[in-house]
Amino acid sequence: MAASGQQLAIVADKGREEKGFPSSALVAAANAYNNGFTSLESIKGKRIGITQKGSTFHYMLGRMLEQKGMSLDDVELVPLGKVSAVMAALESNQIDGAILNEPNITKMQTAGTAQTIVQVGDIIPYQTSALFFSPEFMKNEDANIRFLKAYNKACHYYYEAAVEKKDPKKLDEVVGIIAKYVKAPAGDIKLGLPYIDRDGKLMADDIKTQIDWYSSHGMMQGTLDPAKVANTTLLEKALAQ
Repeated sequence: MAASGQQLAIVADKGREEKGFPSSALVAAANAYNNGFTSLESIKGKRIGITQKGSTFHYMLGRMLEQKGMSLDDVELVPLGKVSAVMAALESNQIDGAILNEPNITKMQTAGTAQTIVQVGDIIPYQTSALFFSPEFMKNEDANIRFLKAYNKACHYYYEAAVEKKDPKKLDEVVGIIAKYVKAPAGDIKLGLPYIDRDGKLMADDIKTQIDWYSSHGMMQGTLDPAKVANTTLLEKALAQ
């Protein structure tokens, strides 16, 4: 959005791929897995499903391949539009593998139609979601900081409940709140809870990595200065109070 001229500010974390924390993963269809597609290194020549070109799934696959000395040219990309279509193609073995996220990964593994090969967060750090402020709201720094102070408290509460999972009752409470507002089953929510930084801090360096990657692959219009997109100052001020 920012690359197209919309003046938005990314101010805090709202979800990321983190090492050791299940979220998104490269999975293999049952037939492909049984025939030796059991590691990222064995992906060459495979048909890999994504939702669409330029999507987060496309990005994750590309970056993971690059970390292993490969590129998107080493696989056959199969854009299928929707996650449900990707899952159907895996179930029918029309593709060899795909990038998927929870709770879909667990559902497919339970059904025996796919197997996890590697978690995205174990290969690359990735700021998947973030809190954005509009240009109008950015004009009111006092309101920005007060909002972020409250958001920081929420991040602490969420981290203890959903990441550290110290208290089962608190986890159920958080899951129930999210399920209520996104109108999804609590079981699905529990499987798909994202990692969020305890203080809500952004992986600011990763914003630049993403911009550079999309630009180098011809998927971004114009140029974009990461420093003008990611605003970490407001959260720092909120944390200092």
